[in-house]
Amino acid sequence: MSKENSIGPLETQSKASRLIFQDELVFDPTYTPEMICHREKELTILSQLFLSLITAPNSVSRKIMITGPLHTGKTKTILLFTKMLTCAGRKRGVNFYTPYISCRNHNTPEKILTELYTQVPSQKKRVNSRTRDLFRNPKTYKQRIPHFVIILDDIEFFRGDWDTLLDAISSRLLWNKNATRISYIAILSNEIFLQFMPIKHNLKLIKNMIRFSQFDTYQVFDILKYRASLGFKPGVFTDGHIRMVADNAIKRCEGVTYGIKVLHWAGKLAQENHRSFIRYDDIRRAIIFTGAMWIG
Repeated sequence: MSKENSIGPLETQSKASRLIFQDELVFDPTYTPEMICHREKELTILSQLFLSLITAPNSVSRKIMITGPLHTGKTKTILLFTKMLTCAGRKRGVNFYTPYISCRNHNTPEKILTELYTQVPSQKKRVNSRTRDLFRNPKTYKQRIPHFVIILDDIEFFRGDWDTLLDAISSRLLWNKNATRISYIAILSNEIFLQFMPIKHNLKLIKNMIRFSQFDTYQVFDILKYRASLGFKPGVFTDGHIRMVADNAIKRCEGVTYGIKVLHWAGKLAQENHRSFIRYDDIRRAIIFTGAMWIG
């Protein structure tokens, strides 16, 4: 009897979850969608800048700065782009490694190098693998040499010397300086930071700059609706619910990340009440709860 009682609530909760969510991971902050709404222009520019890295492997490298206000999709766009770049390179026999490092969490050269070491495949393993075959076919050798595209996010939180960091990364990764290349994509939310960066470091990191503009209400609506369609089952939400969340996100000057959290909590509230749809009252309660968490 006790066993049935302990399993019953879990089964009920699971059943309620199936009524609301088709993929709850869509609302996770680490989730990267297969499509970034209203960032087609930025993706096109990135594709043009990196095209030569695929057509002429390891002949050039890129250094790009991504700027724009918070919650404008900078990180998600770059993560999607590097995923696309890796797939395109694989079809052409070009090996791209795209380690992502948040300077908010790893803000010194030592911490960044440690994190980089955990994400990059073993140097010895890569160098020694099929070495003879690679050198017998120069074309194959050149294609299999890795090209590193390092993403440094939130660089305004970096505390240290850029020369020390970039030199250390080069010495760690450039095991064959005649072939291996390192490209950088640096992401920054506050351009004022650039005024305090020495010019020589500025030039090392910045060859091209792409500015992301703030989303308007209609764009936030489109993005939230797309994410909700991926996460919720059909019929769970309406356009009115999405518009209410989008208007509130713009009013609070928060953006898409905040709106996704509100939608997730509204779904959880409907789930707790064993409903298969979201009510406006769920949205209101989710806004209050998410706003309290945001401030905290």
